[in-house]
Amino acid sequence: MNNDLNKNIKMNKKNNVRIVASVKMILLFCVQSAIALIIFFFLISNGKYAGGDVGMTPFTEMFFLLVQFLILIVIYFATRKLINIKYHYVYIIVNILVLIVIFTVMLGVYRENLLNEIIKDNADSFFLRCSLLAQLISTVLALIVYFVVEKLEI
Repeated sequence: MNNDLNKNIKMNKKNNVRIVASVKMILLFCVQSAIALIIFFFLISNGKYAGGDVGMTPFTEMFFLLVQFLILIVIYFATRKLINIKYHYVYIIVNILVLIVIFTVMLGVYRENLLNEIIKDNADSFFLRCSLLAQLISTVLALIVYFVVEKLEI
């Protein structure tokens, strides 16, 4: 009887750790998306394109970030038991890869043309560069937050 009770306590602790880790990761994904959006707004507002060139770009970026967030949540919950909790920072890095896949699929920019699209000097390429740069910066910031939280064991 006492042995079964100890097993149940250990199982509950393990489940609680997984639930807390899941909540932390979901919050971190939300924070990363918000930081990316803020950085994107800052970059396009300080760029040389304004007015009609900007147009619906902020809404498009929000749509990309929402799709990216949803895909990342699905990937996380599908594979979280396969990856040890200590290595969950991999999901933050996967986030940038998900965005590149979204650009490739939704914008019709194929792998060999993605670099060509980025280096062109037009408004669409500028917005693509801003989005990728915002995502890279937010990924670095999210990794820093992740490791600080893990170090402090919050």
